[in-house]
Amino acid sequence: FYLDALLQHHNEQHTTLLLLQHIPGNGRIQKDRLTHALEECNRFMEGTGQEYYAHACNGCIRVSENNGQFTTTHAAITDGVAVGCHCCRVHNCHKPLPSIKACFCHQHQNLAGICSMQECNNPIRPHTLTCHIPEHMDAKKTYQEKGQSISATHPGSTAGLNRTETGEGFQSLAELIDNEDAHCDNKSPKVNCKAKARFGCSWTHNEQLIVHPCGVIIACATFYGAEAISSVAVYMLRAVFPTHNSVPDILFYDNNCHLHCHLHANNDTHFTNMGLPVDIFHYKTKHSEKDEYCGQHCNPLLFPDIYNVKTKTCLFNSSAAEQTNVWFNGYHSIVHDMLGPRFNFFLDEMIKERNHFLVASLEKEGKHPHLIPTK
Repeated sequence: FYLDALLQHHNEQHTTLLLLQHIPGNGRIQKDRLTHALEECNRFMEGTGQEYYAHACNGCIRVSENNGQFTTTHAAITDGVAVGCHCCRVHNCHKPLPSIKACFCHQHQNLAGICSMQECNNPIRPHTLTCHIPEHMDAKKTYQEKGQSISATHPGSTAGLNRTETGEGFQSLAELIDNEDAHCDNKSPKVNCKAKARFGCSWTHNEQLIVHPCGVIIACATFYGAEAISSVAVYMLRAVFPTHNSVPDILFYDNNCHLHCHLHANNDTHFTNMGLPVDIFHYKTKHSEKDEYCGQHCNPLLFPDIYNVKTKTCLFNSSAAEQTNVWFNGYHSIVHDMLGPRFNFFLDEMIKERNHFLVASLEKEGKHPHLIPTK
């Protein structure tokens, strides 16, 4: 699959696929030959690399007439979906892991010998994940007991499943609880708080999609630490819409009130002309009526180009991203044990194939799909 997809990609870009030479005994195994090529392709796909990045059709562009003048409104939607892959245990580290069983990337490998409790820099005891402090050892024991209790209640599972102290055996059982922090009641005389630990593997936080109302996906990015507003504004939107001409007229996002506030606080003029409404469903159910800022800037009724007051209907399918998330989640079990390069490449290829199918369907429906010239 990977080799065939790489060959197709380079054929489309009129380039040549180059693979690293395999020399027995040099520490490089066969699968590493593709990894470099996959990473290069993933970098190409970032931001504006998707084949249908410049897509437009009657389902995502609305043409309106006012006093004989025609104007167009181009809309997009962004949303996060909880599909992730293994990543370095250091928060927000983007470096790939050397293997599926590794907890740290090469750069942070030295931390493997440090106690797993946060803010503890003591070395670990031999064949364990914690230091000599009793409370830290108790936290590790609690973590194991929690995993065993889950195993005992799962149909067809065996209670007391063996797990190695080195962390390599955590992948099977800890996947059920790896995103939860273990706690211990080691309270400092000065600070009344709970210490936290990370014993299992770490995962990326989510995949962030940008979708047109017609369903065509134009971009996908991996968020490592959280779906933070700053990440959406800087890491995602700036990369996908690098020029003023590429910025859509409308961007639906369920957290647009905070995004608008962030852009305003940072004096960001790049997205000044982009409307930031919250879709009708989220505005009614997820946002407080007492939130004046949201009501003044993100109320969908303030945007006549997207909402018909007479019929009380939205002129764009603002739920396209959430509908796409349902399809995207179908690959969760397939990519579950993939490392970063293969994870990103596989999902990009699935997006590409889905876009082909959707564009063909839009053509049959008479919505005239086409690509807007980007130069």
